Amino acid sequence: MAAASTFCPECGAGLKEGSEGSDEAVYQELTQANLARTRGKPEEGVEICLGVLRRYPNNASAHILLGDIYADANDLPKAAEWYEMAVDLAPDSAPAKEKLQRVRDRLVQREAALTAKQLGIPQRSSQAVLYVVGVAALIILVGAASFLLGSQIKGEQDDSPLRVNNPVVLPGSPERARVDTMLPGERALLRAMKQKSTHKERLVSVLEDPREPSLTVTVRGEKDVPVEVAAANAVIDAFEAAPAYRRVTVRVVVSDQTVLVGDVTADAYAAAKQYIQGTDLSAFAAQVLPAPWTPAASVSPKSDPAAGQ
Repeated sequence: MAAASTFCPECGAGLKEGSEGSDEAVYQELTQANLARTRGKPEEGVEICLGVLRRYPNNASAHILLGDIYADANDLPKAAEWYEMAVDLAPDSAPAKEKLQRVRDRLVQREAALTAKQLGIPQRSSQAVLYVVGVAALIILVGAASFLLGSQIKGEQDDSPLRVNNPVVLPGSPERARVDTMLPGERALLRAMKQKSTHKERLVSVLEDPREPSLTVTVRGEKDVPVEVAAANAVIDAFEAAPAYRRVTVRVVVSDQTVLVGDVTADAYAAAKQYIQGTDLSAFAAQVLPAPWTPAASVSPKSDPAAGQ
């Protein structure tokens, strides 16, 4: 990527601080786009929203507004596409999910009416429409079952080891709570860290404190990997993906239990980089995490670390 790149060309993740584009940053443009929509000028609204997304491709509000514009124009497939992208960017957005469901319901009704017309069934008959919808639903269920069965058979025949791209988290675990509350900017930063990381499967979540600014990175510990090394890897991933942050707090979690917590400043990381020697991070970990908190350590008030903690 070019040095001046703002977004990753592969996944759209923001590469610079503030590149996500909060709603406050584009409020006036989104207002103008919505005004154009209400005035019957959908092309103008679409162009304004696309202009926002050229600068901030992860702005969920612009995606939702594009879905609204196409839903008003009765272009339901395009509306569904924009709503789906909005849900991907903001999984906790209830309005985006509700609008996507309404568009999908309209698509089902449209298909049912078209099928009834082709079969010569009077569209006034509600029973006929329900019959067509029921047949369509049965076809979808049969297709889904066939797909799942085929995928299972293929997986059993495949000799290559299965890979899990996202961590499996049990209900009620601290990792799930943190993943579910990540903001779009934090999710984009997590994607950027995983792209640079050699152990992306261990990265669980990233939470930002914009006041300093600082990050809290949660990683999953693994068997035969010292927790200090797992924490040191996360420190490297965080500072290399987001060098603008002044402090990183790293948490190592094993089986729903926090086993290590440590704080590392940007200055301490810069001073300790000389100790990074290939895959052996034991010396580096000792420099940036000289006295991390562990279950056996006593809890003391948090202070500004002089070296790495």
